[in-house]
Amino acid sequence: MLDTPVICEYDYTKIEDNVRVAGADVILIEITETGKFDFDYCLKLCARLRAHNRKLLLLCPEQDESCVSAVIKAERQGLIDDFIFYGASIDYVASKILA
Repeated sequence: MLDTPVICEYDYTKIEDNVRVAGADVILIEITETGKFDFDYCLKLCARLRAHNRKLLLLCPEQDESCVSAVIKAERQGLIDDFIFYGASIDYVASKILA
């Protein structure tokens, strides 16, 4: 049984407020393949959320080589805690969130 709040927010401009209200300790942010919520946007969002001492995971499209390289670099620099590829199994995603 999961004893932590789980929220889903598609409007990335509301994530910070919803995280504070829900008290989430782990945040999984999808880097969208198209649109404005690209890697740069998500990394800036992570920087703001990092100030609240949350575990930060990025959901990354594995077929986008430049995005994969950027995410690996961000993890090595400590800007995010971990990343998950789109094709990961739900069990793997759950294990990363709960770790």
